Amino acid sequence: MKRREIDKVGESLRERKLSNDEVQSSVEHVWASLSHEDLTSAQPEAPTPRMPFFRWMPAAAAVLLVAGLAVAFWPRTPQATVQGGQLERGYENASQAIPVGQQFRFGEVIRSKDKDGTFTLADGSRVEVRAQSEVSLEFAEDGVRIRLNRGSVIVTAAKQHNGHLYVQTKDVTVSVVGTVFLVNAEAEGSRVAVIEGEVHVKEGDALKTLRPGAQVLTGIKMEALPLAQEVSWSPNAALHVALLQQNTVPPAEPRLKFAAASIKSLPPGGMYPFEYMPLGFGCRGIDGIKRSPFLNGGLVVVPQGRCFGKGVLLQDMVAMAYGIPRRYVLGGPPWSLPGNAGVTTGFEIDAVADDPSLVTSDQLSRMLRTTLAERFALKFHREPQELPGFGLTIGKSGLKLKDATGPEESPYPDFEQRATVMKGKSTLDELARWLTTQLATPIVNKTGVTGVYEYEFTIPPFGGGQRGEGQAPGVPPTPADRIPSYKEALEAQFGLRLESMKVSFETLVIDSVEMPTPN
Repeated sequence: MKRREIDKVGESLRERKLSNDEVQSSVEHVWASLSHEDLTSAQPEAPTPRMPFFRWMPAAAAVLLVAGLAVAFWPRTPQATVQGGQLERGYENASQAIPVGQQFRFGEVIRSKDKDGTFTLADGSRVEVRAQSEVSLEFAEDGVRIRLNRGSVIVTAAKQHNGHLYVQTKDVTVSVVGTVFLVNAEAEGSRVAVIEGEVHVKEGDALKTLRPGAQVLTGIKMEALPLAQEVSWSPNAALHVALLQQNTVPPAEPRLKFAAASIKSLPPGGMYPFEYMPLGFGCRGIDGIKRSPFLNGGLVVVPQGRCFGKGVLLQDMVAMAYGIPRRYVLGGPPWSLPGNAGVTTGFEIDAVADDPSLVTSDQLSRMLRTTLAERFALKFHREPQELPGFGLTIGKSGLKLKDATGPEESPYPDFEQRATVMKGKSTLDELARWLTTQLATPIVNKTGVTGVYEYEFTIPPFGGGQRGEGQAPGVPPTPADRIPSYKEALEAQFGLRLESMKVSFETLVIDSVEMPTPN
């Protein structure tokens, strides 16, 4: 035997730096040395003196230790099990399908052709492999490495008690302890995204930590895509998206407050009937004004950066604060309900933002929510309902609205022309909310159009429309009686249709509320 080679193996073992490849190489080299040792010679030689036994002990110990480590580390047994889909062992010019339940060894090239596939590791980690992908498993110094040559994988990593699980592409290494994440190996570069937990991404010398919803792209020309789109190929896509949403709950929005808010209650049973003739209420930001959606909602002039109104009902304030029609604000004590003669109470409100020149109408709405919570002690819950109603759709003649210029404005009456003309600069969602109030029927924008439009709507005469069955002559029609004439006017003026359908609507139910202290 070549003593120098044996000593070299022993030295390597003593330093504890053997990798799997080095173990294999050392074993092969030692046995090659033994088998090729020159035990005979063509020329007779003098007998070699017998080497004392203690001189052989280091070499023998080295051989036995190498053999033992080889048995311990050599991947002789299968390490992964196919759980579903279609996976194949890849060869140079052929492939072999791996049936579900069968195992494959580390070092084998595994491919998915036309279908996705799934396999699990011995520790319980699950790996989903997208169609047209190629992976292999390798031993790492402190765990297991999934080498992704091309394609995409979604890894649900089990908790690693002794080591790490890695995914490696041509330009990044992803390491985890226990999490759910996605890795793409694309021609332009690699893409890593986290669904749950935390991963560490090493690109060159740079190390980044990613948390749910975050992505790393290594290619300059690569674009970030929604993670829901990235995982859409997976049979478990819905579960992944739900898990992502659960782990990326946005932080609670900061509570915005008015710099000052004056609220005064008006005597019940005033000169005006609150149910039909509130004096008006609105909030004006730098992006436009939102008004209470009633025919006379424009009677009150609202200054910039304020919420201002007179004869305002509690339902008006709640509807403005949460962006729903007043008729879907339900519950509350008698003083808060419209139509209770001598009991219903309206309010005069004047609330101003800290900097009126910068605040938006949406921020004013959020400030109004804070005022309702603090001054009225408002508590409520939401109840989704599916109700008979209408969908606002585009008619056969196409949309007849022009893009708006300038700030938005909720629909309001133009008294300079006629009381039957409404103007507005708003989205069709806002127009649908106004129609919901006018026709006392849930109406939802189903056009798919999100722009802001400028319009004038000539309201059909109050006596227009079909009367209800059995309705006596001279009795004003109900809002529902006006629906046919509104349908006709909307299609003729705007190219919009009201289509009967079941619509999902969310009501806001007041659980408790208190009269505010005056100031």
